[in-house]
Amino acid sequence: GIRSILTPGMKRYPAKILLFGEYAILLGSSALGRPFCRFTAALRTPGEEDTDLPSPEQVASNRQLRRLLDHYRTNPDLVESFLDLDRFGADIRNGLYFDSDIPVRYGVGSSGALCAALFGRFGKGMSDEAEKAPCEICHLALLKQGFSRLESPLHGKSSGFDPLISWLSRPVRIHPGGRPEMLAEG
Repeated sequence: GIRSILTPGMKRYPAKILLFGEYAILLGSSALGRPFCRFTAALRTPGEEDTDLPSPEQVASNRQLRRLLDHYRTNPDLVESFLDLDRFGADIRNGLYFDSDIPVRYGVGSSGALCAALFGRFGKGMSDEAEKAPCEICHLALLKQGFSRLESPLHGKSSGFDPLISWLSRPVRIHPGGRPEMLAEG
């Protein structure tokens, strides 16, 4: 299937590599990207895998997620229809953190994997729709739009392309004008 689940709530989302279109995609040009599975990320809560107290990195990540949630809550039109912010907040209070080995600030999609993981855990509405018919252009376009809104606070502007690649764990091509197409592996 589109999303292989390792254990419930523990799916790891891959980094991505854009083969072309890194910045031109924001201007409506074509782009092609694929998952880069050497690096992955997931949302975790202390105790899901380990019994130790949260590490300083986990505490720092939890603080960053709390700031992101605060931004989403002060801008409810941004993601309210896409994410369950109440569940997100409850998990943050329980120590939710972002467990990632994806290099940050190297253009391989750490923020895209974060957004895919947020949607995988707290997504509303579209997640069931996208699972039922992932290849339909309208569902991919809606996912891409939602991911754009999720990722924008992290970059200022987002096409939604990186999180879409991470969410699908499949190569994706964006046609001129922004129409996404999921490609076969290989």
